[in-house]
Amino acid sequence: MRRKKPKQEAQAYDNTLKALFGDEAAEIISNLLPGVELVGEPNIEVDRSKLKADLVYNILWRGKPAILNIELQTSSDKEMGLR
Repeated sequence: MRRKKPKQEAQAYDNTLKALFGDEAAEIISNLLPGVELVGEPNIEVDRSKLKADLVYNILWRGKPAILNIELQTSSDKEMGLR
C-alpha cells in the first residue's frame, strides 16, 4: 500500500511549482500545449473551503477563449479520473 505524503510536504511541492510558473507561465504552457496562447490569470473569487485549484489561466486554444486548470501532484492518484 502506497503511503501518502504528509500534507506539509505536498504543500511545499505545490508552492515550489507555483513559484516556478510565476513569470514563465506563458513559455511553460506553450511548451506543454503547442499552439496555446496565454491570455492572463483570471481575477476570480473562489470559496476555497469547497474548491481548490493549483494554477488557473485564461488561454486561447484554437483561437477560442478557454480556461486552463493545472493540478500539481506529488504522486499518482488512482481515484482521479483522466481529464
